[in-house]
Amino acid sequence: MFSRVGRTFSALVGQKLLTGVGRTFLSVRQPRKNLCPHQGSSEPGASATGLAAPLAALLLLAAFCGTSARAGELTFPQPDVNVGEVYAGAALARAFPFANGSPEPVEVTDIRASCGCLTPRLDKRLYQPGEKGSIRLEVNTLTQPAGLQSWRLDVIYRRGKIEQTRSLWLRAHILREIMVEPAALALTADRAIAHTITITDHRPRPLRVTAVRSSAPALHVTVGESTRTTTQVKLAVGDDFPPGRHEETVSIYTDDARYSELRVPVTINRRPREPVVARPAAVELAAAPAEPVPSRIVLLQSRDDAPVIVDRITSDNPAVSARWAPGPGNMSTVRVLVDGTRVHGSALKTLLHVYFHQPAQGEIAIAVSCSVD
Repeated sequence: MFSRVGRTFSALVGQKLLTGVGRTFLSVRQPRKNLCPHQGSSEPGASATGLAAPLAALLLLAAFCGTSARAGELTFPQPDVNVGEVYAGAALARAFPFANGSPEPVEVTDIRASCGCLTPRLDKRLYQPGEKGSIRLEVNTLTQPAGLQSWRLDVIYRRGKIEQTRSLWLRAHILREIMVEPAALALTADRAIAHTITITDHRPRPLRVTAVRSSAPALHVTVGESTRTTTQVKLAVGDDFPPGRHEETVSIYTDDARYSELRVPVTINRRPREPVVARPAAVELAAAPAEPVPSRIVLLQSRDDAPVIVDRITSDNPAVSARWAPGPGNMSTVRVLVDGTRVHGSALKTLLHVYFHQPAQGEIAIAVSCSVD
């Protein structure tokens, strides 16, 4: 109903506008001659009146169109919020309510945060005309430096075929009393690995860690050694941790109401465990010009000490080759050879590919570099 009325109104105003402009144009370009030389001409007054009416209609049409465009947006009463002073490590969360002010359904297609410290939460994606919703934004203040900070959230939404973006801002002044090092952790491993998080508090009455917890069962956390001002939290990625990239959290609970829960984000990239390892994993060789390049030995060993049997070895560079032999023990020995006469320039970098069928079918790459100068 609103759309039909708007279109009818626009058509009428447009018709009136064009008619008025046309008349004004004719009156300006083709002024009529006075029939009586003793009468003052009424043409200037008529021209001004004819021009004023279309201009008024034009302004009214522009205002209506602007209102119609705004009605098609997601409306946020407070898109920019300053929460004032916040202590680093203390919880910071803010809700941004909104409403669908358009006559059509609106779908939120994406929410992009300006910082990895931000966690936006939206209950659903599709909102009917007039429906209200809220975006909750959580900030990990533990990773933020002291001082004035601003965080941006870009909300991308679609109405029909039209895509629009609305930016939300959250601002705060970060104060720092305690230190958590590291405040965020990234671990990459193909086997069990351990790390330590240290909490330091030099206040007259330091906080005390009461409990620790992780978001993944295979990410083990315990409270370690502590002094008056520091406490260590031990973190270990177990052998049973699944392969792939995982975004986890270590929660540290304290007896300080301001820092009741310190949340340390932990990114774990667990690579699949290879059945065979090369020792060393890379070979570096050097020789003087016209001198033979010395060979280098690489041992292949299975992780469970099973026999390693090689099928073949290939090289990405014809100047590099290799031979293999079983032993010592259950290992296999690879001898890396470089033909210095086939090295173009003064250096080369390439890969050797070792294919094996025991203890399992697989391949391992050995990086080879050689300098001749």
